[in-house]
Amino acid sequence: RLTGRQYALAGSYNNGLQIVDITRPAQARIAAVYDCGVTQGDVQVFTRDDLPGRTFATYTSDTTGDGTSTCYREAEALGFDVRKPDGTGRNGTFILEVTDPLAPRTLSFAEVPQGSHNQTVHPSGRYMYNSNSDLITSALPAIEVIDISDLSAPRTVAELELPTRPGLGTESHDISFNPEGTRAYSAALSQGVIIDTRDPAAPRVITSFLDPAINVWH
Repeated sequence: RLTGRQYALAGSYNNGLQIVDITRPAQARIAAVYDCGVTQGDVQVFTRDDLPGRTFATYTSDTTGDGTSTCYREAEALGFDVRKPDGTGRNGTFILEVTDPLAPRTLSFAEVPQGSHNQTVHPSGRYMYNSNSDLITSALPAIEVIDISDLSAPRTVAELELPTRPGLGTESHDISFNPEGTRAYSAALSQGVIIDTRDPAAPRVITSFLDPAINVWH
């Protein structure tokens, strides 16, 4: 909300983060755009108890990024290495502030070489779990754990190895946390995974299981 208005944030392929004024749902309109030309564009909004009154979002780049778009230029100005040798944008997740939804601004960039097909912020707002699977089979499937305690300097602190399973792939595709942040649940294409996240910086797999009734865990 901003001065009595309500907004929805919608990701897109290549056209950036669309910030939609939904104060009057029947007359919804695009009020602003976070210029970030990336593929995938999954978005998650979060807050932090230690940063009251502020609102943040994450925005993912999966396979390609336009290194000339505003998000890359803003991140580069902050000191992040965001361009590949060919000038295109590196892949990973942008962290931005949307306290003023009409003026989103880049805070940082967390590179994930395999890309961020999806990501989930821990309820504490201090860790981000990366899902890099777009129906890709990997010999070494894992969930990257990124410490975002300092929103201006994200850093990868762990990779949680996942069991290799037959099927369309075994990388995590989607992750959800319980409200307390002590458990995570991953839809990992060919398997479901329950994860102990009582220490979000050092998660461990509790169980991985198959369900023949589910073709793709998504």
